[in-house]
Amino acid sequence: MQATKNTTSLKKALQLLSCITKAKQPLGFSELVTQTKIPKATVHRILANLQQESLIRFDRISECYHAGYGLLELAQSTWENIEVRQLATDQLEQLSNLTGETIHLAVLDGGDIIYIDKIESNKNLRLYSSIGKKASAYCTGVGKAILAHLKATEQHAAIEQQSFQNFTKNTITNSKALVADLTQIKQQGYAIDNEEHEQGIYCIAAPIFDRNGIILAAISVTFPLFRTEKAQLKAYQPAIKQAASQISKRLGYVIKA
Repeated sequence: MQATKNTTSLKKALQLLSCITKAKQPLGFSELVTQTKIPKATVHRILANLQQESLIRFDRISECYHAGYGLLELAQSTWENIEVRQLATDQLEQLSNLTGETIHLAVLDGGDIIYIDKIESNKNLRLYSSIGKKASAYCTGVGKAILAHLKATEQHAAIEQQSFQNFTKNTITNSKALVADLTQIKQQGYAIDNEEHEQGIYCIAAPIFDRNGIILAAISVTFPLFRTEKAQLKAYQPAIKQAASQISKRLGYVIKA
């Protein structure tokens, strides 16, 4: 009985925390009660506990709740303890030095990808993305690089979660076309986002495997097409694949001859 009660309390705490951190505008006590449908007394108790742990903070002027600095500490600890992120650092830096463009390291979360590391472009125009940000897998280079190497049942489940929203004229908008693209990606060893998520943006991504040969993550380089020649894009493909391969080797992956 106690375990069930603790689980319920945890779910409610997570619900409130999620509500606060995802809100576009800071929320007050009454708004939190309305949105979560959790009893007032329970909300009051949970908010007090979250404040005590610095996971949220209360602004006395606006009387609204905000994400706390404790979340940043937890996030930082999480990123620091992700093995692939540590092992990929120098390879990301090498790609950054080679291309001068934005470099991403991402993992799959359900039907989405999450960026777990990033190196900004050293050029004037930069792209909006951030560590911890989610994006759809079906229209991103890193997403497709990971989807292409999932086991059949996992790939099917991930594809079922795609929205297939049409972002540009090049966006893949159905599962049949996506599967065909993923088949080609698996054969060639890298994925391309050819202006599929954003007009004028081209990405090349490559998969990262763990010691058991299971797809773990992917890295990508993002190129604004207005400053990159097509010949350059093709020339960068081997370096991106090599960087991903090097990270995989460090994770214990052995490439079969």
